Amino acid sequence: ADYAVITNLIVDGAVVEKKAGCAMSGSGLNIGVVCGEIPAYSELSNIIVRNSQITDNGETYTLAAALRAGGIGGNIQNTGKCEVRLYNLAADTQISLLKNAATGSCEVGLGGMLGRADYTPNTTAPHIAPTNIIIHGNAIDTDKKNNSKFHFGPVVGMFANNNAKINGEVC
Repeated sequence: ADYAVITNLIVDGAVVEKKAGCAMSGSGLNIGVVCGEIPAYSELSNIIVRNSQITDNGETYTLAAALRAGGIGGNIQNTGKCEVRLYNLAADTQISLLKNAATGSCEVGLGGMLGRADYTPNTTAPHIAPTNIIIHGNAIDTDKKNNSKFHFGPVVGMFANNNAKINGEVC
C-alpha cells in the first residue's frame, strides 16, 4: 500500500478556531493542528507543534456530531487494516472546547496528540506504533470531563475498539 507522509514539520502559533455562529455538525468532526483525519497507511514523523491552540472561543452552541480533536490529529481512519506510524512528535497545543456547549449524546475524544484511534486490527502486527511522543502543558481545557460520552487523555483521547494495539499491546 502507498503511504501518506507528513514529515519534518514545525508549526508555531497555529490557531484552529470555530467560526462564530457556525454549527459544529456533520457525520463526525475531526480537528487537529496538522491534520483532521489520518488515513490508513500513513506516517507522521519529526513534527513539532508549539504555542498552538484549538478553540471554540467559549461560544454557546449545541454539538450536533461526534467530535475528535488532538494537538497533532483528530482521528485515525477506520479501515480494518490500517497501519499508522507516528514517531518523533511533540505537541504544545491548548485544546479549549465545549466549555459553554451542550454535547447531548455526541461522543467526544480530546487528546494531546490524537482525539481518537478507531479501527479493528486484523493481524497480530502493531497497527499504531507511536515512538518518542512528547506532550507539553495541560492540553485539555473543558468542564465536560464527567460526561460518560467524553473521553480525554494526555496522548490519545479514546480508543474506540477494545482490540486497539499500540506497539503490539492490546489497549
